[in-house]
Amino acid sequence: MIQKNSKIRVCHVITSLDAAGAQVLLENVLRHVDHTVFESVVISLRDRGVLGKDIQSLGIPVHTLDMDPGRFGVSSIFKLRNLMREIRPDLIHGWLYHGILLATMGARLAQKTPVLWGIHHLRMDPDTLKWMTRGVIRTCSFLSRWLPEMSLYVTQDALDEHIRLGFSPLKTHVMRNGVDVERFTPNSDARVAFRKQLGIAEQTKIVGRVGRYTPEKDYRTFIRAAGILARRNQDMTFVMCGEGLDDNNRELVGWLKEEGIEGRCHLLGQQKEVWKIIPGFDVMVSSSFSETCPIVLCEGMACGVVCVATDVGDSAKIVGDTGQVIPSRNASRLAEAVSKVTSLTSEQYEQQSIAARDRIRDEFSIRTITRHYSDVWKRVARSTSSGNGRVVPGTPLAM
Repeated sequence: MIQKNSKIRVCHVITSLDAAGAQVLLENVLRHVDHTVFESVVISLRDRGVLGKDIQSLGIPVHTLDMDPGRFGVSSIFKLRNLMREIRPDLIHGWLYHGILLATMGARLAQKTPVLWGIHHLRMDPDTLKWMTRGVIRTCSFLSRWLPEMSLYVTQDALDEHIRLGFSPLKTHVMRNGVDVERFTPNSDARVAFRKQLGIAEQTKIVGRVGRYTPEKDYRTFIRAAGILARRNQDMTFVMCGEGLDDNNRELVGWLKEEGIEGRCHLLGQQKEVWKIIPGFDVMVSSSFSETCPIVLCEGMACGVVCVATDVGDSAKIVGDTGQVIPSRNASRLAEAVSKVTSLTSEQYEQQSIAARDRIRDEFSIRTITRHYSDVWKRVARSTSSGNGRVVPGTPLAM
């Protein structure tokens, strides 16, 4: 059994530890949290993924339930119960739909420990969801009226959409994504090394796309736009990195062949140290038709790369006037926006690059976001431990 101390013990329950938006945010928050105040423990519903080792290197225990995607096994529930009895958390923070449902179950198994919900989804297309996920969302909607001490949404649009889906409007707050501006920074050495590794000359424009291969990321539109750009400009190449973005993806490779650009596109697959890759880009693209608060835009802008993003979720609020924002699912408009960026003079590009980094540093720094999370954890832990019971609905946070 883990010995209790004066620190606030927060148990984070998350669907996986793959290199995706919410998972990366959790890793970043844990990297910057005050470890003299908080004692953190992480439970992944699946395995340790690519981030588990990084979190463990911080001295934070990582446990796994080894669940199969989309399935809730009885053995996993018993394992969760035993973990909660061993950890004895002061607070449980659930991340993503499956994570918040299991976190809520864990809270019931841990003598009604207070639970927070972290919701990082916006509009989910029912046609792309498994029946289990649809059931989890409906269950969370029902439970939201009574169980979480607070629900944290990554954007106001996400909050509004979930209220429309039946989630409780009470005890809710918006908590933005953030990026480590000390890790993600303009880096000329990394730019040179990355281009040398791929054999790309400095004068060649690199259009980059970072993110998992999922329907809502709309790689089809990105590749169509890449085809248009490639036919107009022979000195341009394209780089994609993320889970599923490799030569084993037959659908993706097929689209590249349709556009005739398979020889001008580099598929790097999942990469951990993307802060060493992004500085090599000249343009960073987000082509999604559904997003919440895309952390990849924050990462690109923090590296001083001018971004082109579709007008979904909080993308336009992130980019502001430092890049280009266009409608989703429109390859010609996407190609036109990229061309505008690559046509900038070096002086114009430098101005937008500096503005982009300043914007992220001022509004989306992970240190600021971590402080907000810490305030919430302290408030909930103190409120429940003092005997006051549940957090008063609608009480504002100082953010």
